[in-house]
Formats: sequence, C-alpha cells, structure tokens
Amino acid sequence: MAKYAEVMSIDDDSITALITRKLIAATQFADHFLTYSGCKEALDYIAQSIEKPQEFAMPQIIMLDLNLPVYNGWYFMEHLAKMPLPPEKMPQLYILSSTKNSEDYYKAMQYPFVKNFFIKPLMKEHLENM
Repeated sequence: MAKYAEVMSIDDDSITALITRKLIAATQFADHFLTYSGCKEALDYIAQSIEKPQEFAMPQIIMLDLNLPVYNGWYFMEHLAKMPLPPEKMPQLYILSSTKNSEDYYKAMQYPFVKNFFIKPLMKEHLENM
C-alpha cells in the first residue's frame, strides 16, 4: 500500500518529471500521481478538488518547482494560500528546485504549508523525509 493516496508534481522540465514519476512508482510512494507543467492547470485541479471532492481528490503532497514559465512557483503558493481550504485539507508542499539561492529557501518557508525545500533531482531520501 502506498504512503499517500494522491501526490502532485508541478515542473516544466520533462526529464525531471520523468525521474519523479519513475521514483514515485518504484517506491510506491503514491496511489495516484498527477503531473502538471504549469501552475494554472494545477491550481484549476485543486479548485475542482474543493468544489467537487467526490470527483477530484485533493493531493496530500505537492512537489513544486519555483522557476516555471508564465506563472512561477511563487504565484502558485500565493494563490494556494488564498483558497478556501480548512487546515487539515491543505496539501503539504515541498519545493523541488534547482535554485540554491538561500533567499528563495527563506521566502518559501514563510508559507505554513511548505514543509521542506529540496534541490533537484528528487531522490529516495527526499521521499523518506516527506
């Protein structure tokens, strides 16, 4: 049995997305794994999860890249924070980024739903720490 029922990844890098998908499957980390290359589509899915919980499962874990085209990870976090979610339904968010900028780390950790900040690529040790 998987550790989580629903996990989401938001990353525009297809190689990173493939590695993440394979690692999630190999470790049986999630029953269902959703991938999005953009924040808007991921936010739309979460909004549907709020409106129609019987049809769309709320992700328990979200892995988010910060550097995305059009709408970046900061946009995603700002909008997620404004969604009408009770604290117990708020997904745990993990930053998965190639940036080593310490300011990004401190800024991301200001959001109460951000649990940790990992440098790409995703590794088994990261999953063990989630």
